[in-house]
Amino acid sequence: MNSNCIQTLKKMAAALLLALVLLTSTQLPARADDMAAENIILTVGAGDMLVDGATVSVADGVPVLNGGRVYVPLRAVAEGFGAEVNYDAATGDVTIEEGDTEVIMNTLASIYSVNGNLKWMDMAPYVNADGRTMVPVRFVSDGLGYAVDTGKDESGNTTVTISRAAA
Repeated sequence: MNSNCIQTLKKMAAALLLALVLLTSTQLPARADDMAAENIILTVGAGDMLVDGATVSVADGVPVLNGGRVYVPLRAVAEGFGAEVNYDAATGDVTIEEGDTEVIMNTLASIYSVNGNLKWMDMAPYVNADGRTMVPVRFVSDGLGYAVDTGKDESGNTTVTISRAAA
């Protein structure tokens, strides 16, 4: 190789190294809770939710009425508040972690634990046709510690307002 080619390769390598250093030193949120919402509003049957007033598509499923209870998509709500959600397909276990709280539930059982303390849901969660875990809205309050309020919008649709404030 001639010296011009070697010099060009050295400059490219230096530029690449500099770019990597800049990219890896940029302050990025360590977890989703750095961007956690304060309020989430869902409407039964609607594919969007309001997260601190901004419209966000609900990729995890649409809130539904089932057995007289409002069910909401667990992952969309929990991650909206900054929690980390993990699902074990082999066992059906779902683990939700936020701060010092760990909630473990199974998609086939009404029993769950919060930091090792067993609790009971009034209705069992289920997995919808799209493979998303749907939970009774009461679980969001009792299990995750958020304030929950149900109501009706101006069109008469059932709404659920979930707030970070303790229930």
